[in-house]
Amino acid sequence: MSRSPWLFIESLPGVNETAVLPVEEGRHGGRSHRLRPGDTLTLTDGRGRIAHAELLSGDRRETRVRVAEVHEFEPTPSPLHVATAIPKGERMSTLLAMTTQLGITSYTPLHCERSVVIPNPDPPPRWDRIVRENAKQSHQAWMPEVLSASSPQQWRPPRGTPRIWILDPSGEDTLGTAAADGNGPQCLLIGPEGGFTSSEREALRRAGGKTVSLGGPILRIETAAVAAVSILGAALSQSEKASG
Repeated sequence: MSRSPWLFIESLPGVNETAVLPVEEGRHGGRSHRLRPGDTLTLTDGRGRIAHAELLSGDRRETRVRVAEVHEFEPTPSPLHVATAIPKGERMSTLLAMTTQLGITSYTPLHCERSVVIPNPDPPPRWDRIVRENAKQSHQAWMPEVLSASSPQQWRPPRGTPRIWILDPSGEDTLGTAAADGNGPQCLLIGPEGGFTSSEREALRRAGGKTVSLGGPILRIETAAVAAVSILGAALSQSEKASG
C-alpha cells in the first residue's frame, strides 16, 4: 500500500463501497500520478483511517473509486504540538510543510510582542492545504490540526502534556539533552526572531514550560522549528524503542 499514491477524501467509504473523490484530488491523481482505471491508490481521511482502493473511472469532472480494504491507526502516544511566531512570506509555507512531514500533531500561530507578521484569528485555508499535501506526501494517517492564533500569555498546552519546551538562546540546557530521556506528549514553542520578551517567557514558564536552546547559532523561525522537531522526534523514537 505504501507504493501507491495517497489522495484525500473527507469521508472514507467502507469495504466494497464506491465514492467520488473531491475534484482537486481526482485531478491531482490523474495529472501528477497518471492514474488510469484499474490502478490502485490509497485514500486517507486524515483522522487515522486509510483505505486501499481501485480507480474505476476518472476525468476532469469526476473520479470514482472502489474501496478494497480499510485500516485504522491509533493516534501517536507521543503527540508533538508546535506553536511559533509566523515567519515572513513563503517561509511560513516551508515551516508547515517540513514540520508536517516530520510528524507534528498540531500547530498554533503565536502573536508575540515582537512579531513581524501578525496572525489572523483563524488560520487561512491555504495552511490546511499545505498540511494536507505534506501529510499525504509522507504517508501519515493522521494529519496535523492547524489551530487558532494565540498570544504566549493566552496559550495553554493540550491536556495531559508533561513536557513543554520554550526555545530560547538563554536556555540552561540544550533541547537534545533535556529531551533525551522523555516520552509522551510534548509541546514546542518558538518566538519571533527577536525572541520572546521576558513577560512572555514568564507566562510560558507559568504554563509549565522549560527554557531550552538548540546549542548553536541563532536560526530563523522555520529553520529552528525544523531542527527542534527533528531533535524531539529522534528523542521520542529512541525512548519508545527503549521502553518497548
